Amino acid sequence: MDRFEQGVKGDDSVVISGVGKEVEAKVAVIGDGCFAQGFCNIVEQSFAYERFEVAMGSIKVSKGERKFVPGLEHIPIAPVAEALEGATLMVLAIPAASHFAFVQTNHKLLHSKVIVDVSNPSPDEVAKITQGDNFREGGFAGRLSISSVAERLQELLEGMDSHVVKSFNNISAYRMLETETVPSAPFFTTAAADNPQALQDVEVFAKAIGIHVMRSFPLGHANKLEKYQFSLFPTWILPTLFMFALFGPLLVFALIRYNVKKGYKWDNLPLQVTNKAMCWLGLWGLALTFLPGALVGVIQCMRRTKDVKLPRFLKAWLDGRKPLGLLSAFCILIHVLMSMIILSKVYYKKFYDPETLKMNWRGEVAMLFGILGASLLVATSIGSLPSVSREFKFREWRFVFSSLPWLALGLGLAHVLVIGIPKNGWTDHSKWPGDLPSITILSSVLPMTAIFMKLVHISVSTLMKHAGASWKAGDIAVYTFHTDLY
Repeated sequence: MDRFEQGVKGDDSVVISGVGKEVEAKVAVIGDGCFAQGFCNIVEQSFAYERFEVAMGSIKVSKGERKFVPGLEHIPIAPVAEALEGATLMVLAIPAASHFAFVQTNHKLLHSKVIVDVSNPSPDEVAKITQGDNFREGGFAGRLSISSVAERLQELLEGMDSHVVKSFNNISAYRMLETETVPSAPFFTTAAADNPQALQDVEVFAKAIGIHVMRSFPLGHANKLEKYQFSLFPTWILPTLFMFALFGPLLVFALIRYNVKKGYKWDNLPLQVTNKAMCWLGLWGLALTFLPGALVGVIQCMRRTKDVKLPRFLKAWLDGRKPLGLLSAFCILIHVLMSMIILSKVYYKKFYDPETLKMNWRGEVAMLFGILGASLLVATSIGSLPSVSREFKFREWRFVFSSLPWLALGLGLAHVLVIGIPKNGWTDHSKWPGDLPSITILSSVLPMTAIFMKLVHISVSTLMKHAGASWKAGDIAVYTFHTDLY
């Protein structure tokens, strides 16, 4: 239940904010739902009512009546018509399906305004609204090329000298409602509009209430802003599918080697055997996260230019490193939890001294490396949170996302090697169940390759620096920043 439904108070003696003062503009927030109240809350908390005359417009308020939501004492709720009168900027916080009825009812009051559409209709609603028959009534002939609610709204306002700006639709109403005087983190948004002046007006007002418009687009991009809110982790889809696809063969190999060939009981498949495949997956995932950056770094050094044209698959690989790295860290976490459950002399005899029943040097060193590596991955994962990473300086960013992850990979590799290296080495095939090499050997291949490529990158760049080699003229201006990380 929002604060309007909890109860509003009527007070005709309270003057609308800005009246009697010199204000920059009048702003109408149409709607009285959670978004409208949350938006007005950040206006209240930012003291923007000192610069702008702000009022909410609601169909629940009678003509001549003024009501106030608790906590929004400077922003009255007025009838829609009275809130629109004289307003130059309007935030339309009503469902997209109601846009047509709203324009029909208030078309005389919608001339020469900047209208911000904050709606987030589902793809089905967008299709229904943009191609629906109701928009062809009353002389509104819908264009088939229109693919967003914001564009349809702009078409409805044709001839009124009003301009639609799609913005604020990515900001959570809940977060705005809970915002205090000093928000814990700033608000960021994007905007789409065809009129530069309308866009500038929205940016000025947004800045006054603590919202930063990071990027702006033509109104034709509004469909992307609307669809994005209904996408489910789009940058995570390919890395997640890749990890699942990789886990299958790794688990099958572990199952064949240990359950079929080595004679492990099938009761040990859920934890003991799956744990080996999970560790393998985590290590390979981390290696594949770091490998493309080192590879591109070597290519840049060899060509003496940071402006390297990359194949499409390599560009996609680079762009997917963050979710791939976090998924790998998640697999390592699962491995740690599984290992904690089964860590005993029954499962891992070689970790324990048969006389003292305490861990021997191999067990303690392996656990030390594993704990340190997992801890560094946790630190890097926390640093990847937007609220944390945006506070990093450049050197701190490099340390958290380059030095720490590489150290974590090295510790993970050492953890596996200490556990898996037998006393008689790896070359005695007679000790391999079914002539299948150990997971220690296989899981170490990619991490060793990634570390080798990184060492090559460092060596080549260092040699170029000491040799006085320079980057090709004109190319250094275009810097592939993300290849310098990991």
